[in-house]
Amino acid sequence: FRDKLFPQTPVIYTGMDRRTLPVDAFANNATFVGESFDLKGLVEDMLQLVPETNNIVVILGATPLERYWTEEFRQAFAPFMGRVKFTWVNDLSFDEMLDLVSKLPPRSFVLLGLLMRDASGVTYNEDFALARLHAVSRAPINGIFQHEVGLGIVGGRLYQGESQGVESARVAAQILRGEPISSFPPRVIGTSDPLYDWR
Repeated sequence: FRDKLFPQTPVIYTGMDRRTLPVDAFANNATFVGESFDLKGLVEDMLQLVPETNNIVVILGATPLERYWTEEFRQAFAPFMGRVKFTWVNDLSFDEMLDLVSKLPPRSFVLLGLLMRDASGVTYNEDFALARLHAVSRAPINGIFQHEVGLGIVGGRLYQGESQGVESARVAAQILRGEPISSFPPRVIGTSDPLYDWR
């Protein structure tokens, strides 16, 4: 209802992937500071770290947004289907996910994509969920965001949520000082250089 509630108010879309915005998102006084996930690159990172990996459990929750990303992940991972078996857990409770990762066979990896709510309707803090997954998983875990290093992921090319926040705040401050939002074209913040947790 943005067009009805505050059509002239500048909007900065941030903390999201560009694909989740409508086509006309920038038609009226808006810009973007966020990411554009290289989903295929997530699997490439895992296979570079552990080339013999042949089984990947993809942790995504059950909200409409997480179901959207499940389809995006499936399409992006299609080129790896002959080499890797993917297990999707959207229809499991978090306890069932924990049980699954605690019994993984050798040559497995876990990818934490997005976990906001499980299939039983329970909402989770993703960092807390990562800590619990890490405590029981028989396989290495990878994630998407740089802040997850130190919480249990191995690492790789990771997205910089903090940089998005800093850049969004900079743009907002300049707009509040009178700079037109048209001075700030949509900006994608890419991944960091590869970063790994030595532990």
